[in-house]
Amino acid sequence: MQTILFISLQVLGVILLAEFAAGVVHWFEDAYIREDTPLIGNLIGRPNVIHHHLPRHMTRNNWWQSSWDLLLISAGIILMAWALDCLTWHVWLFAAISTNANEFHKWAHRTRRENGRIITFLQDVRLLQTAQHHALHHTNPKNVRYCVVTNVLNPLLDRARFWEGLEWLLAGTFGLHRRADTSLPGHGPAPAWLDEVRRSGSADSTASHERSSAAMGCAALLLLSLVSGTGCRTTNLAVQNARQPQVRLIAHQVTRLESAGLTAEGDLILHATGRLAGERKEAALQITLPRWSHADHSPAQRITLPATAVQPDPAADSSRAGRSTAGLQGREHL
Repeated sequence: MQTILFISLQVLGVILLAEFAAGVVHWFEDAYIREDTPLIGNLIGRPNVIHHHLPRHMTRNNWWQSSWDLLLISAGIILMAWALDCLTWHVWLFAAISTNANEFHKWAHRTRRENGRIITFLQDVRLLQTAQHHALHHTNPKNVRYCVVTNVLNPLLDRARFWEGLEWLLAGTFGLHRRADTSLPGHGPAPAWLDEVRRSGSADSTASHERSSAAMGCAALLLLSLVSGTGCRTTNLAVQNARQPQVRLIAHQVTRLESAGLTAEGDLILHATGRLAGERKEAALQITLPRWSHADHSPAQRITLPATAVQPDPAADSSRAGRSTAGLQGREHL
């Protein structure tokens, strides 16, 4: 029994160490590798720029496109361990986890349907990193949650401001400063070539596929906040699958998501139960997201809805259709 426990602890330790190592690589790529970085700028810097502007773009990559760099690093570690005569199962497990870190990362950007039952189950029981957890990495200023295998390490590292400390150390020691991230407001225009990436991505999927995917909840994660102009209370609404919606409640504006659908114009319609601004009683709500596109949307993209986008749902209760919704806005907030 003690042997099993000891081996289990070793397995857990190796997995977390591999996740940490992959997180360090992820952080360094995000923070310091630019498109014009010699030798690797086009291979690593450019895909990182694409990923921060279009997070779901990576879901189109095959295993080699996602993992080649980590594979080379892991191969070097294995060869070094072999040369030092210490090639144990710990090294092989470390290499397997760290090599596939970007696959785990990719799964956090895919929909439940795309992931299938097994991966979705492992995410639901928190053995793999969830989309909700990783979404904070794509929330401005996009400098947290670099580890992508589990939900365990990131809260500890972020609370300790580990990555900030590393950047401070590199800046003070070597004069190395974090690169400008053009996906952040006020950090300069996006590269001109990114428009071509967007167009090529649009060409990859037809409009009908995009609409049906959105209607069935094929967005990897939609996080919106319904902010009351009077109380300024916030509720995060997390939609992973329109048939099996999940709602994370922070306040009492929205308590339950009932269904989701897509109009012919491409607007995403959410039917929910919650409260209007200034109302104490719950009502049936209809929330409209204009021109929803599952291919390019991510939690990092800000959406500001007009007051009329959140209103009593006439289909559910026509008696509430005339109530004012002034001051109630929907805004993405993580």
